[in-house]
Amino acid sequence: INTWWYGCNDHIYDAAAVTNGVVVNYTEAYLLYLVRWAQQHFGTDPQQTYIKGTSMGGSGAISVGFHHPDVFATIYSQVPVVAYTGRSSVDGRSNLVRLNGLSGRVCDETVMSDEGISVMERMNSERIVREYDGELPFLVLCNGRTDRSIPWVNNPSFYRALNEAKRGFVSYWNNGAHD
Repeated sequence: INTWWYGCNDHIYDAAAVTNGVVVNYTEAYLLYLVRWAQQHFGTDPQQTYIKGTSMGGSGAISVGFHHPDVFATIYSQVPVVAYTGRSSVDGRSNLVRLNGLSGRVCDETVMSDEGISVMERMNSERIVREYDGELPFLVLCNGRTDRSIPWVNNPSFYRALNEAKRGFVSYWNNGAHD
C-alpha cells in the first residue's frame, strides 16, 4: 500500500470490498494541514512556500502544488511521474501501475476518488496544466530519458502542454536514469 502523496482506498483493509471503495484524499489533506500549521506557527510568508520532492515525492509535489496553487509559489520536482495515463513506453510499461497501491486494485478510469472524479483524472498533471484558468506555481523539473523506474513516455506531451498554456517552468533532462 502506498499513497503516492494522495490517499488510499477506504476499503483497503478488505480485499473483497476494495472494488466498492473510493480513494480518499487523506495524505494530501494532512500535508496541507502541516504546511498551514507551520505558516501560522512560524509566521512565514505564504507567498514564499515551496514544495520539493524526488521520485514519488516529486510526483506528489507536482500534484499537491498544482491542486493548491494558492499555497505554493514554486515546485521543485526530480524524476517525477508527470501524468498518469495508459501510454506505454518502449518496454510496454505505463505510469498507471504506480496508482495500483493506493487504489488496492488495478487502477484505470473506473477507480474513483472521494472528489467525484477518477483517480487517473485527478492525478493527471497534464490535464491541470491545460484546464486550470489561474496561475500555477513555477515548476522546476528534472528527468532522465532512460529512467526505467518512471518511463519518459508522458514527459514530451507534458512539456508541450506547459509551453502551450504559457506556464512558468524550467526543465532539465538528459539521457540519464532515475538518479
